[in-house]
Amino acid sequence: MPSIKLLFILLLLSPLTSQAAIQATDTEIFMLPAYCKARYGKSSPQEIKVWKKRLGHDFMHIHHFCNGLILLNRTYMISDKKKRLSVSNQAFREIIYTQKHAAPNFILQPAIAYYKGKILENLGKNDNAIKEYLSAIKLNPKYINSYVALASLYSQLGLKSDAINTIKKGLKYKPGSKKLKRKLKKLEG
Repeated sequence: MPSIKLLFILLLLSPLTSQAAIQATDTEIFMLPAYCKARYGKSSPQEIKVWKKRLGHDFMHIHHFCNGLILLNRTYMISDKKKRLSVSNQAFREIIYTQKHAAPNFILQPAIAYYKGKILENLGKNDNAIKEYLSAIKLNPKYINSYVALASLYSQLGLKSDAINTIKKGLKYKPGSKKLKRKLKKLEG
C-alpha cells in the first residue's frame, strides 16, 4: 500500500489541468471542432480513426487544446471579473500545453496561436494578442479568423488603417472570403 507521502508527491507532480479535470457538458462538446469530439470519444470509431490519422502523433495532446476551447467559451458566460480571469488563465495554460508538446509543424499550430491571441485579448494583454494573431497569420496566411481578430483588435485600439490593411492582406490570400469582405466593408463604411 503506497504511503501518504508518496501519494502526496504524485499529486504534486500531476498536471493542474487534464481532460478529467474539465467536466464538459454535452452542449460544450457539441460546440467544439470535430477533432475535439473525436478526442473525447464522442464520435464514431471510424471518425476517431480518421482524426488520429489526420492529426498524427499530436492527436494525443489535442484534449488540452479542446479543454482550452471549452474554458475560453465559458469565460464569455462569466460576469465575475476575478472568476473570468482565473478561467482565462486556465484556458491559456491548456492551450500553451498543446503548443509546447505538439510538433512545430502540427497542422493546428495556427489555430493554437489564434486562440492564444483570443485569450490574451480577453486578459487585456493586447500587445501579446497582436503578436499571436500575427504568428497565426505567418503559420498559415489563409487562416482568415486571425485577420478578422487582428483587424477587430486594431479597430478597438483606434488603429483603423492597420485594421483595413490587415483585412486587405487577408484578401490577397483568400480573395473570395465573404467574412473578410464583410469586415472590410464594415471598417471602410
